[in-house]
Amino acid sequence: MAIPFIDLPLQHSHFRAQFLERVGEVLDSGQFILGKPVKDFEEAFAEFLGCEYAVGVNSGTDALLFALKALEIGPGHEVICPGFGFIATVDVILRTGATPVLVDIDPATYCINSEKIAEAITDKTKAIIPVHLFGRACDMSRIMEIANARGIAVIEDACQACGTMVDDNFCGAIGKCGAFSFYPTKNLGGIGDGGMLTTNDEAIYQKALLLRDHGRNRMNGSFDIIGYNSRLDTIQAVYLDMKIEDLEESNVDRVENARLYEKLFQGSEVRTPEFLDDGSHTYNLYTIQVRDRDRLQNFLKENEIGSAVYYQRGLHREPALEKLGLTRGPLPVTDDVSRKVLSLPCFPAMKRGDVERVAAVVLEFLDRNESFERRRR
Repeated sequence: MAIPFIDLPLQHSHFRAQFLERVGEVLDSGQFILGKPVKDFEEAFAEFLGCEYAVGVNSGTDALLFALKALEIGPGHEVICPGFGFIATVDVILRTGATPVLVDIDPATYCINSEKIAEAITDKTKAIIPVHLFGRACDMSRIMEIANARGIAVIEDACQACGTMVDDNFCGAIGKCGAFSFYPTKNLGGIGDGGMLTTNDEAIYQKALLLRDHGRNRMNGSFDIIGYNSRLDTIQAVYLDMKIEDLEESNVDRVENARLYEKLFQGSEVRTPEFLDDGSHTYNLYTIQVRDRDRLQNFLKENEIGSAVYYQRGLHREPALEKLGLTRGPLPVTDDVSRKVLSLPCFPAMKRGDVERVAAVVLEFLDRNESFERRRR
């Protein structure tokens, strides 16, 4: 039987009946944009994280953009971010007119190397965007220490890390702002696009409310700034408000899958992500490193097992960015891991037997590969 990389119908089946009932209520209410369910979900999300404010927007990308805009970051400013990850983190910086400065990552975590941040700071640095990649928390204590010493804002990209914790704090509620994505494959995934900006700063909150709705002041109807059309719709909010109650349980499922993979790969040449069950990793993606990554992925496909590469190259090597000179030197760790990373199925409700089968096929490939190498020698 085929094992998909992610099984969205299975994950969403638990909420189907309740959601369809709630959709009927939305249709009867006529509140389709910024209705009461959006406000209810924003309040529930802020309460879950332990922060003061949450603003629903139409994507994690816009949540990042609005955080930068609310902090008045623009031309002449620099923003430090990792060179390994999704392009949206860099894209939003460029859209403000500021300059992204890409730095290398920690090979054990795939997250930004905090000491490389310190080396990259200049008088133009106005913000740092640590990305909690694949569900793994960055070294926030060190990053906040570096930022606070220089008066630099920290915007957490927690798009892949909803529910991940650092000590007793949730990612996205530690820095000046946090950004979350509700893309369907995320830990808290919707049935379309959606995002959330979080903060404890009332001024940023008020600015974000304007930015998401064309700059409209809902108190008097005036347009106070030039804004965007980026509202979280009511149906998404209804669905996410149901799912947030299940988030911790589904994250436990991910951790248990990772625990089993860790056990099954022990003693092999597979470099597994650091296994953590203290809340600091929620395994939005279970990403290993192997030699002959592309051949392994093809072997998995032949065995009807889904997998994916996140990410095929560092951001400094993407065609849209490589000529912009966004680094201050080589990014050797980024270049190395991008040739080796492969993400395996690790979704909630995945059966134990399926995890075992995925691991067995990976190990079978490695055994065949080793036998071939011995014959060549």
